[in-house]
Amino acid sequence: MPGTDVFYLHPIELKTEARALLSENGVADFLGDSEVVVSMHQGYQFAWMTVGDPRVGLYSEGYEGVRHSWSDLPAFLLATG
Repeated sequence: MPGTDVFYLHPIELKTEARALLSENGVADFLGDSEVVVSMHQGYQFAWMTVGDPRVGLYSEGYEGVRHSWSDLPAFLLATG
C-alpha cells in the first residue's frame, strides 16, 4: 500500500486530515466523534471504523458517501494490502 499512512498514533492526526478533505468536498458532517480513521491514502481517500462496529468504510474524494466497505479490519487489509 505505497502512499498509505497506517501507523499507531498516526490515525489520531489522520482524522483531522480526513475532516479537512471532507470539508473541501462539501461533506463535512460525514465523520462523527465515534469514528476512527484507520488509514489515509495520498490525501484523497481514507478508511474508518465506528467504535463498536467491526465494518470498515472507505471515503474517496468526489464521492458524497461510502465508496466501498468491508466486513472487518482483516478483510480490509487483505483486500487492500
